[in-house]
Amino acid sequence: MKLLGWLIFVSLNFWLLFYFAKKAGRSFLIRAFILTIPAACIIIIFVAFGLRLIHFNPSQVFTNSIFSVFFSFVILSMINLFNQLFQAGLDGMASFHQKNNAENLGRQPIKFFVTRRPLIRQIVAIIWFLGSALMLYGAWFDMKV
Repeated sequence: MKLLGWLIFVSLNFWLLFYFAKKAGRSFLIRAFILTIPAACIIIIFVAFGLRLIHFNPSQVFTNSIFSVFFSFVILSMINLFNQLFQAGLDGMASFHQKNNAENLGRQPIKFFVTRRPLIRQIVAIIWFLGSALMLYGAWFDMKV
């Protein structure tokens, strides 16, 4: 159960970081990931109150699974939000140098930064993905509620 949950959320994060981010616009993604965190909080509150209203006495496994899902959504939204903010900063720095520092575009490290921007984006996305896989591992396998 835990391994399946971890694999689902790691796969979802891989899809969000490497495929969906290229298809959707940056402003949409930033707004969506910002709104995901309070939405997850509201949903977990409604689930908790709903379970209390029907007098459901959950087991420890159920409680851990619910909190793992909640924290997984928060982790996914935070990682993807920071990835989009980093990409915006990267594009902003490159466009600044291309507009206001054109005479130094041939000098290092600006030349490396501007010409290798897609490579930098991929490397940073891989780092975000590996970090999120580790965080999701902690949420699914080491969670104690």
